[in-house]
Amino acid sequence: MPADPASRMLLNWLDGQGGALDGSVIRPPKDVWLQETAASEHSSGFEIYQVFDNLIRRGLALAGGRTERRITGLSTETAGGDTVRSALYWKVPAATGLRLRALYEFRNDFGVRSPRLMAHRFAKARIRGTARGDVSLMPLVGVPVGVGGEGAVDADVLFAVDPEVRLRVVQPWSDGGRGLRSLARDSYAELAKLAPELDIDVDTATRAFEEAFSDFLPAKRPGDWSFQVSEPDTVKGDEGDTTRSSVQIQAKSSGRSMIAVEVQNLEDPSQVAFSEIVAIEVTERLDIILLRGSEIAASPVEVPYGPGSLSSEQIQAEIDRMWRSRGEDRELVQAIAASGIDIGDLAFERAPLRVAEGVAGFAPGSILLSAGGDAALALWHNVFLPRIKERHGAGALRGERPRV
Repeated sequence: MPADPASRMLLNWLDGQGGALDGSVIRPPKDVWLQETAASEHSSGFEIYQVFDNLIRRGLALAGGRTERRITGLSTETAGGDTVRSALYWKVPAATGLRLRALYEFRNDFGVRSPRLMAHRFAKARIRGTARGDVSLMPLVGVPVGVGGEGAVDADVLFAVDPEVRLRVVQPWSDGGRGLRSLARDSYAELAKLAPELDIDVDTATRAFEEAFSDFLPAKRPGDWSFQVSEPDTVKGDEGDTTRSSVQIQAKSSGRSMIAVEVQNLEDPSQVAFSEIVAIEVTERLDIILLRGSEIAASPVEVPYGPGSLSSEQIQAEIDRMWRSRGEDRELVQAIAASGIDIGDLAFERAPLRVAEGVAGFAPGSILLSAGGDAALALWHNVFLPRIKERHGAGALRGERPRV
C-alpha cells in the first residue's frame, strides 16, 4: 500500500487506498493504517491515544489528572524503502457522548506524535478566522478578524449524515441555552464516564477550567457586545458536504470572551455537536482577535539578546522557515518530541515567536525575542535557537541581556 507522495510527514494516517489523511476528519467506523517515513531508525510499534481539546486538556492538567487515554498498540512491518507501517489496520470506533467526536494521535518508539485525526458521527463544527491586514497592531498570537469593534469568524459544518441543522453561539453568559461553563462541565463528566481509568474529578476539573480562564468567562454580557450566527441559522447538507456560515461580532468596548458553535439536528433535537471552544479578545483600539487552543491565556515572555552576525529579520526568517517545516522535517520533528514539548501546545496559527531590534527599555543594540507562552519559549530555547547557531555559528546571536 504505497503512501500518498504528496505527504512528507514523518508519521501519518493512511486510508484504505494508501492516501495520507494528515489531520483529516473521518466518519467512523473506518479502517486506517499508521505509517512512519523518512526515519533513520524504524519503530517496532505504534501507540494510539485519544487526546482532548487544548482547553479541556489544560483543565485536566491543572486539576492534577491525566490528560490523555491510551487506546491500543500496533506492531510495524516494512513497507519498502524508508517506510514502515502498522502490520494491521486500526478500526476507528464510533464517537460517543456530548460532542459525538473524538481526537486521536499515535506515537512511535521515539515519542514523535502524528497529526491528530478526528472521528465524528453527526457533524463537525469548526470556527476559523481570516486574518485582516488593517488592524492597528498585529498581535503576537491569534488572528485579527475585525476592526472598529466589528468583525466575523467562519463557522464551518462538515456533515457525517444529511439532516437539517440549526447553529447557535454558545457564550459564557446565559441566553436560554447551554452556556460555556456547563459545556465545560459536561465535557469533563462525559470523559469521566467514558474513561474511568483517568480518575477525573468533575468538580475539581471544572473549577480548574473556570479559574484558569476566568478572564474569558464574564458572568454577564457586556452591554455593547453580541455574537450572532448569520442568517439563515439553519443549514442543510448531504453526507460529506461542508457548509459555511459566519458568526458576526459586535463589540464596542475592550474585553474577552469564549465562544463555541452548537450544531443541533432538527430531526432529533437531542442530537447536538459542538465546535472547539475559542476565545475572542477586543483590544483598546477595538481590534478583534480570534484565539484558539494554546493561544488562549498565553502569557508573552520577552528575552533580550546582544546583537550577533544575524539581523532580526534574518533570525525571524529562520524561525518562520523552521515553523513551516515543523511537521515534515524529520530531525526537527524528533527534536521537538525529544524536548518534551506537546505538539498540542504549539497549535498556533503562525509562529508564536517574534524578533525585533532596538526596543525601548532594553540595552542599546539589543535584539528582543517575544514568545507567546511557555511552550513557545521552550521551542525557542530547546529547538530553534540551537539550530540557528548550528547553521550560522555560535555568534549568530549573543547571550541574553538584562533590562536597563
